[in-house]
Amino acid sequence: MSQICRFTPTASRDIERIIDYIADTNSYDAAEHLLNKINEKCRRLANFPSMGRNRDELAPSLRSFPVDSYLNLFYILNFTH
Repeated sequence: MSQICRFTPTASRDIERIIDYIADTNSYDAAEHLLNKINEKCRRLANFPSMGRNRDELAPSLRSFPVDSYLNLFYILNFTH
């Protein structure tokens, strides 16, 4: 059974700012493309949550997963519902 990716309010605001910045400085299509990549990576992580890199050096139980060469998703596995 796959899990669900949930964003913290801070993460949601960060993603929104990144997407807005790309839309303003590059193009709407580029921003939409990045948002689609983020959503696809979240779907993959929901199905295979241990794919990411262990980042205990930053915080206990923290993991990261690259979206592009300049962007990582940081997450903590939480199997409680």
